[in-house]
Amino acid sequence: DPRLAGDVDGVWNDANGDQVATTTTDADGFYSFGDLEPSTGYAVEFVAPSGYHFTDQDAGSDNAVDSDANPVTGIALVTTPADGSNSLTNPDDPTIDAGFVRLDLTLTKDLVSSGPFYRGDKVTFELTPHNEGPSDAHSGWSVTDVLPAGLELVSIDGTGYSCVAGTLTCTSASPLAAGEDGEVITVVAKITATDTNLTNVAYVTPAPGEITEDVPLGTPPTSDTDTDASTTNNDDSAPVVVSPLVSLGDYTWIDSDRDGVQDSGEAPLPGVTVVLLDSNGDPVAMTTTDADGHYLFTDLVPGDYTVTFTAPAGYHPTTSGAGS
Repeated sequence: DPRLAGDVDGVWNDANGDQVATTTTDADGFYSFGDLEPSTGYAVEFVAPSGYHFTDQDAGSDNAVDSDANPVTGIALVTTPADGSNSLTNPDDPTIDAGFVRLDLTLTKDLVSSGPFYRGDKVTFELTPHNEGPSDAHSGWSVTDVLPAGLELVSIDGTGYSCVAGTLTCTSASPLAAGEDGEVITVVAKITATDTNLTNVAYVTPAPGEITEDVPLGTPPTSDTDTDASTTNNDDSAPVVVSPLVSLGDYTWIDSDRDGVQDSGEAPLPGVTVVLLDSNGDPVAMTTTDADGHYLFTDLVPGDYTVTFTAPAGYHPTTSGAGS
């Protein structure tokens, strides 16, 4: 249960392997064959519908509710009763059953950090696996993240998983019930690129030895895979737009006429210590003006800064804000 209706073909073969009859399960998943020889060996061959696989054979201790079909061949061997009523609505032997499983794992990936993003920032992704069913997934299914060049792993973890940073893979110790989400996996990465668009891909795979999914993953995706254009539903991606950094720099000079304006012929002043402070007043970088009086700060996140100049011994700042 739920019974598989209308899609399962059944074939009765006799002891010689010759076909005796065929039928298809009804809306309630039932089938029946009549007019069979009593006390005779037959083989029932079930043909699985597309996407379905046979469940385990002869599980449990109750023959009335187990699956009798061989999971490879779909065949169940049976000897008919010695006598009976030959009823199709109430068969003399109602125990020849076949159970089926079908699996469809999907994945959603979201960027949960807020931009804009710049080199050096950390970004957080959330990966949510899901089982479309209709069968439970065995424990041992896993989720793998694929970081592109430009993103460097900081951490990967999730409740109920064994996560390996080297492979960016988290393996679940629990089954994933049909229709349910798995625990969220969190991936934190550091941006090492600038002024570019990055795409972080991830995918989910069944446990080793599990049945083939309804929508097979095939070759695992790479950081270049366009998951929106692919035919699979077990991979997803999240874009990260990395904004360009900026620079700041200028010039120090000897104000010969003391008017606070750079005039033609006035010499540069090398050796001035220049310190860049952020909006909190904390130092960001420090440099010294070169032989031509120039200084430069690069790789800055756009924002508010303060520049402080420390004059060499014997020098004093000139008038500030002079001229037009």
